Amino acid sequence: MTQESNALRLAECLDEPLYTTHKQMMEAAAELRRLLAENSALLEALKAMLTHMGMDEDTWNKPTFNQARAAVAKAEGENHERS
Repeated sequence: MTQESNALRLAECLDEPLYTTHKQMMEAAAELRRLLAENSALLEALKAMLTHMGMDEDTWNKPTFNQARAAVAKAEGENHERS
């Protein structure tokens, strides 16, 4: 089973709380923790890429850099809201 389908399966279990077992809830909690750690690692990698490669920005790749910056801003805004 892929990680994506595992996350979706667990989400579906939580959509039906009356039929969700304790084991499924524990799996969902573990999956949320794993996804949070993965998200943090990806955010740090994207920020490092922008720092190290941002000086090579030109007209051709500017939309991609802007997309990356917007994603970082959104992720950091969401992280600050939860803090």
